Amino acid sequence: MLEHSPTFAPLFKKDDSYLPLLWLGDKAKSAIRKIQKTLIKCPDVELEVSGLLTDLNWRPHLVGAVSILTGAASKKTLAALWSAADQGSWVSPQLAVVASLKDPFFELHAKERLLARCPVASSELASLSWLERHSVAGPSSSVQRSSKLYSALAALSTLGASPPEWLRIELSTDESIAMLENDPDKGGDIAMTWHRTWQTLNM
Repeated sequence: MLEHSPTFAPLFKKDDSYLPLLWLGDKAKSAIRKIQKTLIKCPDVELEVSGLLTDLNWRPHLVGAVSILTGAASKKTLAALWSAADQGSWVSPQLAVVASLKDPFFELHAKERLLARCPVASSELASLSWLERHSVAGPSSSVQRSSKLYSALAALSTLGASPPEWLRIELSTDESIAMLENDPDKGGDIAMTWHRTWQTLNM
């Protein structure tokens, strides 16, 4: 883990300082400041942040996502962000929020995934043992991971003043209803809470 992102390695070795980022709890500002300081020291921000997001493990994904929010957004890092979400990251709702805030083409990219029903595209993840997969991507099945991202993107796509007609039609289908019902983690709720909380941090 982190062979492509060595500057970020201390964030994962000392005190699990990335964990408050999951829910943006009381210590989130401290964790975000550590990421900001790491970005300043980073010799190649785009390379290392993309490296965080190409890791199989959700923990670097979370740090990479917050790095994008705090100054590391680029075409390359956003592509890596979407790829991590597509591969079934356990923190796909948080990744989706970052995409909604930083990707100027979010609506287009979200629409493509929602209409395709967010298939998980990770042969690497599928090749892991159950124990390894549980550690890096959580306990959910591939279907549940798809539903989690679907739920998050659907919720975030309603944030505009007037949700698009294609979304209303999509969310009325039996397939969409089944996807939303097959999301035990409630990705939409996670995404909306994380989005709302980030707006209050003033970082």
